[in-house]
Amino acid sequence: MATYGNAITELRKSRRLTQADMAAKLKVSVGTVSNYETERHIPDLDTLCWFADFFNVTLDYILGRTQSTFSMDALNRELAEGLTAGDFLKVLDEMEPENRQVMVDVISSLITKDRYDKLLRGGK
Repeated sequence: MATYGNAITELRKSRRLTQADMAAKLKVSVGTVSNYETERHIPDLDTLCWFADFFNVTLDYILGRTQSTFSMDALNRELAEGLTAGDFLKVLDEMEPENRQVMVDVISSLITKDRYDKLLRGGK
């Protein structure tokens, strides 16, 4: 499982930002960003929240508690009237495994294999 330093580094690099770019956005020194990434210092809660908001991921992702970069915005997005993505995931999670597999099969049949594979790899 990734640590907060690894997550911050990975997210920064995914946006093609240097440590100097990140420092300017955070209004801190380059050394501070480096210390966060190497875990010499732990960001305070406000800074951790800033990272989560800036990179549109959850605090759980930043803290290494999940590998999913699914944002809270995405979880709260309404998929259908009165049903958010988070609600849908909760329903899937509560299904019996064989029924869950049926749902995955139905969803995968509705999209192309390339698109399905890309979604599973975390692409958009």
